[in-house]
Amino acid sequence: MCDIKVVNSIIFLENFLCIYRNYTFYRDKEKILRILRVIVEASFFLCLTYTEITTLYDILHRSTWAIFLIIWNSSLYVGYSIICMINGMYQTNSFKELIDSFEKMHKNINDDVTHNKFLIKLNFRCILVSVAYFIIVSVDIINEQNNAKYNYQPFYLIILIVGTRILKGYLLAMEYFVYYIFVTILHKLCKRLNSLLDEMQTKLHEKVIEGEDISDKVDLKIMEECAKMYGDLFISSKAIKECFGAQENYGLPDTTLLVMSQLYAFTYYIAVVIAAVVVAQKVRNDTQTLRIILARLYNNMSVYPHRPELKKIKSFCRMAVKKPLELNSVANIAMGVALLPTCVSIAISYVIIILQFNHAV
Repeated sequence: MCDIKVVNSIIFLENFLCIYRNYTFYRDKEKILRILRVIVEASFFLCLTYTEITTLYDILHRSTWAIFLIIWNSSLYVGYSIICMINGMYQTNSFKELIDSFEKMHKNINDDVTHNKFLIKLNFRCILVSVAYFIIVSVDIINEQNNAKYNYQPFYLIILIVGTRILKGYLLAMEYFVYYIFVTILHKLCKRLNSLLDEMQTKLHEKVIEGEDISDKVDLKIMEECAKMYGDLFISSKAIKECFGAQENYGLPDTTLLVMSQLYAFTYYIAVVIAAVVVAQKVRNDTQTLRIILARLYNNMSVYPHRPELKKIKSFCRMAVKKPLELNSVANIAMGVALLPTCVSIAISYVIIILQFNHAV
């Protein structure tokens, strides 16, 4: 489907979790099967969640407050899972735009050894984190269910409940990791573009200072290719926002906090949420760096006002200003370090609550 291995790994992972962002790539008969699987799995989640709620209600001696917390907990898990399934299919065209843009840029720099090594390392990291986080979620939820004490319940029912909660908990965390992977690829491509332009700008500046000919240092074709690459980057950033916007809205740290234990919360914040926030900020920084490089390039070229490259650089500068690479989390809230204080403060508050419950403070 895609020449980028890490993207194929992500698609395989999400398909396993019943999220079909690649829905548009299937044939008509295969699409029907995917729709049926989503309907069946969503219905199964709802039925099993209802069974779990009624079972725990009896175990907890029909406590009203306890059942309220259980319903709230379960609704977050099931609701987020179903939203991810539906949103994946609904935004399949945006995902196709994202994949097409990434493949187009990847083919243009496929001979770059550094870029290929980065993709290999990212794919290895994707597999490693996926396996590690599945183990963490499994251990955490199994321990949680042991504490719940399903007395006299059929063994098959306990297996179904625990297995479903593991899948839902895994999906909850991994969707932020999927977002992180795509934004990381976007960030590296931005750095690649900035590196090409900065190298050109540095050589041009040296030639201008020395008063030498600049014909071999500024190529109109290269400028056009860089402008097209930035256009693909803008399309990619827009597609990422459309693909993950609804999920981030529902899965913000302040809503998912209530359904996490200590181990789950720690790994969720450190390895998933904060990592996504930081890499999104790097993309915003890349846009600022690009503007600075283009401004310097324009200043150096202004010595030669009649050269066609000057107009191309000027139009490139306008495009970078009018179409910045921004990744929003919810509505118009920028996904970057602006969200970091909120995540950290919530995490600190959660740690304090844990210490208070254990009478440590």
